[in-house]
Amino acid sequence: MNLKRNTILSAAFDQSPIRSIGPNASEINVKTLADKQIERLLIAITSLCTALAEQFFPEETVNFQHNDFVTATDHDIQHTIRVYCHEEASRALIQVTADAIALFLKTVIHGAMDLFNKDDNAELTKSQERLIDEFSEEFIATNSGQSLKNPFIILLYNGSCEIEVAVQGYFETAPEMETRIREYHGMAKLDSVAFSRLEIALSLIDDDFDSEKIFKARASNIQELLTALSLMQTDSRRADVSLHQVQDGQRRKFWCLDAINPVNKQARPGLELLQTGSYP
Repeated sequence: MNLKRNTILSAAFDQSPIRSIGPNASEINVKTLADKQIERLLIAITSLCTALAEQFFPEETVNFQHNDFVTATDHDIQHTIRVYCHEEASRALIQVTADAIALFLKTVIHGAMDLFNKDDNAELTKSQERLIDEFSEEFIATNSGQSLKNPFIILLYNGSCEIEVAVQGYFETAPEMETRIREYHGMAKLDSVAFSRLEIALSLIDDDFDSEKIFKARASNIQELLTALSLMQTDSRRADVSLHQVQDGQRRKFWCLDAINPVNKQARPGLELLQTGSYP
């Protein structure tokens, strides 16, 4: 396999986790080799290349992968991680993936906009840019602010030239904004109260929810906690509640308490969903 021809990206490390300790032996720092942050970055890039090929180059059967490689030189042993494909890829696909990776890295690595200055020649379509934005937002949401502990060099191949960029720092931080995604109005069974955290543990009583699942809801004031504590002394431990669920910039979900009252036997609890999604 001609790795140079099929390689889309190569990441080389300043401090190689592999070093020679004799004519026939090498030492491997496994902890450094398995750098989780860089691994996640390479996984995302590999998935992005695959998605671009499937959506915009369906006539090409290309399988993108990433793996570790070790190359022995006259002076040392070089460790690289490469994103590549076994199959022959068209020049157009190589160019698009190279431009897409550069844009992705500029978006997810803090300060990388000044490092990756090749966007003047990028010829990505609006649809391709939207796909890259989706991957970037997902990556930042799940890796917000994590540090790149081991500096490394990224080498991008676009079929006609190579672009080398030194990478260090940390991933961009996800926005703190919270989005309301659904609401619940009905009965709940109270389990416990945590005054130090302004939290009430409860389960929702409705056919559309798992009544056995206990989760925590944020209260807005002490009075709501006192009301919950009082209702927990009743035989049923039930209350009429109004809750809403929010999702933050890192796509974590939280329940927040809007109101809590004694059960009104004349009222029938109901459920209102603002948006479909997985339950907590």
